[in-house]
Amino acid sequence: MNAFIPYYDRGWHILEAPKERMKRLCKWWSCNGWIYGENAFTTEEAAQAYIDKNYKLAFQFEYMPLRAAI
Repeated sequence: MNAFIPYYDRGWHILEAPKERMKRLCKWWSCNGWIYGENAFTTEEAAQAYIDKNYKLAFQFEYMPLRAAI
């Protein structure tokens, strides 16, 4: 399964990243050694809604992996 990360590099882009390769570095998402943005989404439409500043729609589909209980 994939997650979608919107990022800015001389224009907005959406990275489709495999969830197995993603990890959280403080508040940033990293994939394959590159650091992207603070938000990741479960659908490409939600990532595009974030770029279009439709945050209410975008954050309904925010990717939030479960953490193991300690």
